Amino acid sequence: MGTVQLLLVFLCSFSASLGVPREDLYPFGPSNGDKVLRKGDDVSSKEIPLDIDIGFFNKRHRSIFVNSNGHLSFVTELPRHKSDLILPRIGYEVIAVFLADIDTTTDESGNIYYRKEVANQQLLNRASRSIQQHFKNVNNFRAKMLFIATWDRVGYYDRQHDLVNTFQVVLATDGRDTFALFHYVDINWIQSWGKNAPLAPDVPAQAGFDAGDKRRGLTLPGSATKGATNFALWSNVNSPGVWMFHIGFTNGDNVKAADANSGQDKGDKADNTCASQASTCHSDAQCIDYNPGFCCKCVAPFFGNGKDCLEPGVPQRVNGIVTGTINGQQVGPTDLHSYIVTSDGRAYTAVSRIPPSIGYSMQSLAPVGGILGWLFAKPERPGSKNGYMVAGGRMNRTVTVRFQSTGDVLTVRQHFEGHNALNYMQMQTYINGTIPEIQEGQKVTIDDYNEEFRRISAGQMRSYSDRVYRLDGVAYRYSVDQTVVYEACEYEPQDTDSMKLGVSRNFVVYDPKEMIVRYALTNRVSPMASSDPCVSSGQICDENAACTPVGQQYQCRCKNGYQGNGITCEDIDECATGRDTCHPNARCYNTDGGHECRCEAGYVGDGRNCQKFSCNEVNNCDANAECVLDQDTNSYQCECNDGFSGDGLSCSGTEQPEINCQNCHVHAQCIFDVSGLFHRCQCHEGYTGDGKDCTRIQYEIGCNVVNNCDINAQCVPVEGVYQCRCNQGYYGDGQRCLPSNDCSVVNNCDVNAQCLYENGRYQCRCNSGYRGDGQTCQQANDCSVLSNCHPNARCIDVGGGSYQCRCALGYGGDGYTCTPEQCNVIDICDRNAQCVPDAILRRYVCQCREGYTGNGRTCTPSVMPCNQVNNCDPNADCLYESSTGAYRCICRQGYEGDGYACRPGANCRNNPNICDPNAACTLAGSDYVCLCNRGYRGDGKRCYASSAADSYLLYTQGMSIMQVPFNPSQREPGKQVLLIPGQTAIGIDVDCYERSIYWTDVSNRVIRQARLDGSDQKIVIKDLGSPEGVAVDWVSRNMYWSDSALDRIEVARLDGSYRKTLFKTGLVNPRGIAVDPARGNMYWADWNRREPKIEVANMDGTNRRIFVQDNLLLPNGLTMDYSSQQLCWGDAGTQRVECMRIDGVGRRTIYGLASYPFGLASTDTTIYWTDWETKTIPNIDKNGGRPNEALSLPVGGNGKLYGISVVRNQCPAGSNACARNNGGCRFLCLPTQYGGHTCACPDNVDENECNELLLKL
Repeated sequence: MGTVQLLLVFLCSFSASLGVPREDLYPFGPSNGDKVLRKGDDVSSKEIPLDIDIGFFNKRHRSIFVNSNGHLSFVTELPRHKSDLILPRIGYEVIAVFLADIDTTTDESGNIYYRKEVANQQLLNRASRSIQQHFKNVNNFRAKMLFIATWDRVGYYDRQHDLVNTFQVVLATDGRDTFALFHYVDINWIQSWGKNAPLAPDVPAQAGFDAGDKRRGLTLPGSATKGATNFALWSNVNSPGVWMFHIGFTNGDNVKAADANSGQDKGDKADNTCASQASTCHSDAQCIDYNPGFCCKCVAPFFGNGKDCLEPGVPQRVNGIVTGTINGQQVGPTDLHSYIVTSDGRAYTAVSRIPPSIGYSMQSLAPVGGILGWLFAKPERPGSKNGYMVAGGRMNRTVTVRFQSTGDVLTVRQHFEGHNALNYMQMQTYINGTIPEIQEGQKVTIDDYNEEFRRISAGQMRSYSDRVYRLDGVAYRYSVDQTVVYEACEYEPQDTDSMKLGVSRNFVVYDPKEMIVRYALTNRVSPMASSDPCVSSGQICDENAACTPVGQQYQCRCKNGYQGNGITCEDIDECATGRDTCHPNARCYNTDGGHECRCEAGYVGDGRNCQKFSCNEVNNCDANAECVLDQDTNSYQCECNDGFSGDGLSCSGTEQPEINCQNCHVHAQCIFDVSGLFHRCQCHEGYTGDGKDCTRIQYEIGCNVVNNCDINAQCVPVEGVYQCRCNQGYYGDGQRCLPSNDCSVVNNCDVNAQCLYENGRYQCRCNSGYRGDGQTCQQANDCSVLSNCHPNARCIDVGGGSYQCRCALGYGGDGYTCTPEQCNVIDICDRNAQCVPDAILRRYVCQCREGYTGNGRTCTPSVMPCNQVNNCDPNADCLYESSTGAYRCICRQGYEGDGYACRPGANCRNNPNICDPNAACTLAGSDYVCLCNRGYRGDGKRCYASSAADSYLLYTQGMSIMQVPFNPSQREPGKQVLLIPGQTAIGIDVDCYERSIYWTDVSNRVIRQARLDGSDQKIVIKDLGSPEGVAVDWVSRNMYWSDSALDRIEVARLDGSYRKTLFKTGLVNPRGIAVDPARGNMYWADWNRREPKIEVANMDGTNRRIFVQDNLLLPNGLTMDYSSQQLCWGDAGTQRVECMRIDGVGRRTIYGLASYPFGLASTDTTIYWTDWETKTIPNIDKNGGRPNEALSLPVGGNGKLYGISVVRNQCPAGSNACARNNGGCRFLCLPTQYGGHTCACPDNVDENECNELLLKL
């Protein structure tokens, strides 16, 4: 009840925002042909097919989804509201009108309507006129289709309807250009308490666009802040509550706001007073009228510049990315994190992933984080202002650091983007230049210092200071010249011209193990006590210089981008001097006081960071070309259509549809007319006519006077006139001579070649798939045709028409077999090892750190080797293990344990009675196990009569779990096993021992269980965030699952008891999960779009390590192939299904053309997967080759296919130490490698209590 009261207080703390009159909305409702989205919380429509393409950024879409939480999406539905999805980097293609936790469950909480409109010409014309009015250069736009979605009087989670909102989105398209129109009628609430409160409360409503690439997007002013109440008051077309955007086709650029006022105006600027503009101030600020304008001022005790206000005493966090070059070495992109204790002005900054080669030297770069000290410095006296009080959270900073002893100069540029929806300040840092080299192990200390920040113009502050850092007691001087540019209120009286910043308790260190540079400093700010010599003296600085006080004197210093003595300053041409910050694939353009960077054609970015785009992202192909996938490079390229030649960006015709050149004059040639795409006769130079009748042009001056002959001709007298005549072996008019064996004259091309006009002449060119000079062509047998390179290699053009397989960077070999290079090239060392040079081997090797042993690729904590101290169990032997290069205790056959403690194994050799009468005791590997006889199924301890019908596939699809046989037919097509309304089933696995199903339900945040026939359904695990993958350990009777909202890997007993968290750090988006009970390993995929990987650990959570990290994009479904001891996975980004042995070698691509694989399952012979695009179950032999015919789906499912699992007629062979009597553990028995196990404590049980054994083994 307390939560609801708090919620209502917040929701009612602002009056309703009124915008578009309700009658001005585009007509909606069932009477206008609208469909109604079903009522409920977190609901999505089915995929809605469209009659005409909608352009969104650089893609075209023929379908769309309407989601109840105020947004439209492409490619997939996105029903569930998650508080951590922040525009514009949520990773999905989304149009958000009012992204919030909307709940329409009750009759009073409104409805959501939608339709596509192609027939109502009146509405189509209305949209076209609006777009033509507010966008330039679109006078010819005519809408052919509208998509209209309306949220009418909708409430908020959970089933609340005391406050409701009404808004609408209209998409108008002509098949290519698409525009979005947002209409807000009234905004009465902007935030619900949240499904995960109080751990993760909802952010305020968001509005904008997301390209899905974590790079491009746009948000409305106020999005994800309390300013969202102003969606209905503000506008970018001077009409409150109306917003218009050009969303596609944008040629690789971002969404574009309407041209009428570029999306910046918020209401009518004609009335520039608080009466109409107060809403532009922060919610904790007041609006103050001046003449002729207004300004915003934070209300005490909040501090800031009025646009941004913060609560005093609350620690601030800053996140950012650092990129650039230091001493010629590339830096980043890498992370910067800062934490500021505002109560005492202390700022802590850490820059990650900095290699030792520059990490120690970067200890001298405290100015990187120094700006945060100025921003949040503690004011010492009333009237003192820190940087945030002046500039707020949005500004640009440029710093030039000059080291006097070495002459090194480094420039730092920082862009502050304000606070995001999670209340973290965002900052981008660009570094370029050189710094003094500091040797490994040396530490830097920095003296206390003062510096003055002085306002040199409205919205610009300047500071110059001399500082000292010490190295081994030796002082080194350096200067810091910095300029801060921000948006100042032009009407506010300027009461602060300068401020003094005192910086003390400087601390800097580089940690080589973590590769992190850390800076810390304490900051105090106060007004300047003395008069300013730059004001009181008659300073004569250049207009492009700044005056800097030095005691009672002043000094003129040229501004950044200029050079000189300060009294005279000249522009620096950064482009000519090589001091620019442009990307290698960008052009530099000098400007007054700076320079601009613009990416080259074929690249996109801001000029300082340019990325090559492929034609599937931005279709820049010639009109006579197509964008196709190159299998050799696994990238999209433009290829000219048949009959055309070129690089795909520019194609010219090569077709020869009809050659009408049989009657060409002797002084004419047959040419191909590109403009008309036909052949015709053309007179040689020096002749005139139609090509079939050519007469010589009579020149008054012969070639003996003007040498106009071809290089293959001579100037000779003919009938008293000097004329050009071609040499022997050439033909022409003398001014232009071609070889006599030109294929247009003599058809001397190979049968597998064509005669093509290139570079001013006809030449023979071998057809695709053949190599040679055109006159002789042989069938190619290289990789460009055979596509036989290793997965970690590329097919490279080596010149001369030849292609070779070359291993990719980080791999070595002949191109057909590639293996990882040394560890200095690619990180292959264990986390407890380091890469060091080996003087004997003359190569870099992995070496375990002190306290660990192993081969460097695998390191384990050191123990005294048994060959030195015989500490093995009497039933164990001390054996040398080549994989680790050490001696280890290994239990003898028939015993199990870690070698130091061995007990009789729970196997049938010691006790034949544990096998079922219909089973046999069989040696499997190094252990004896029970295996059911042919015709029976089970784990060997319990066997049942089986049939072919006992093995089949199960997959999840929306609210259903479906069954399909391995060979579906009309008689046995499969069936729906169960359907639970409101659930979204994702991951699925089968308990082969008890013949039951376990699956995750992401909508209800639970894990469910049922029998194979769908009966006895029950919930076994509750209170989850977003459960994804689930894996059953049928031997130990445990289940493991991943949670992508809580970012955890957890385990529990199969009945849901004794729940334990194994991992809760280092996870971003954990998805698929698989277990190998016999070997004690577990595997999971982390769908982290920045650093995707598959990890492995012991099933008790120990020995965590990366299994696969290279060449992954969107790994998801995992499956263990127990028969061949390999892990297989699907990757929707690379569109591959791959496998690798559990020892980490033998990675191979099983299938490289999977459209969008999600779940994966395997039998002893075949790999199956679900596919979002084909909506079938493709499958292939586990050794690769041609895919088998995809399995058709039975009737009953709806929506996308997710998880898939195999129901086996008997469990895979293998056992572990937990199989017998729960391993003697009171709670959880978790298997580990080499037959060991761990008695683990549930999260809610005291550790001392749980480790008591019930049985002494």
